[in-house]
Amino acid sequence: FLVGRMKPAAGQPAMPPPVAPVLESEVGRLNAENELLKKRLFDSQDEVNRLKVIIDSQEKTASKSDSDQSGKKSQSRYWTEIEHTRFLEALQIVGPKDVKGIANIVGTRNATQARTHAQKYFLKLA
Repeated sequence: FLVGRMKPAAGQPAMPPPVAPVLESEVGRLNAENELLKKRLFDSQDEVNRLKVIIDSQEKTASKSDSDQSGKKSQSRYWTEIEHTRFLEALQIVGPKDVKGIANIVGTRNATQARTHAQKYFLKLA
């Protein structure tokens, strides 16, 4: 239903007079919001680039640190039930003195770890 509709000027769309200022205001607000979002996007891209540089630097430092520590002791971890079961089977097969044999049967531990585990195991039995 059309109330207060005026005849449009040549080349202009027909629009009730009170709607035009509201639309102009909304278009202005949307333009301002668009500019703000563009600025935030640009700032975010700068921040992403800054963080990429930091990450690259830290990865280089970490890889250098890893290669420096290749001869050092690694962090210990608990024996799993599966490893302990294999350890017990290895004791039956090769005996308690053959730590290399035990380590080979366990498969995920070296001879030093097998020896240490055997020492702790036999202390618990005593």
